[in-house]
Amino acid sequence: MVLVLLVAVLLAGSAAAPRLVGWGLTMTRDRLMAALPAPVTPVQRRQLRQAFECVIARAERGRVGEEELGTLSRLCNAALADRQVTEAELAGIRSVLATLCPPGSR
Repeated sequence: MVLVLLVAVLLAGSAAAPRLVGWGLTMTRDRLMAALPAPVTPVQRRQLRQAFECVIARAERGRVGEEELGTLSRLCNAALADRQVTEAELAGIRSVLATLCPPGSR
């Protein structure tokens, strides 16, 4: 009985994992958007948000690997360390987003 309960808990946890990843990416996206440099235009902001939305949707479906998500997470966390995203940091983040969700697939 305990083994069945343990297996059920593990399955429920693994089923919720993609949603947790999506939630974490959403929080990171929101923090990043708030820290973008002034020269970023509204169109660029919208494109960045759309790229994140695509990656979040793919992550919630389990279609993004852990290594790639780790790379994106490390870049975002490094960029947000001083709460100001530089153009160079933003270029790196955009590059990873484009790799995870190419513009034609959005």
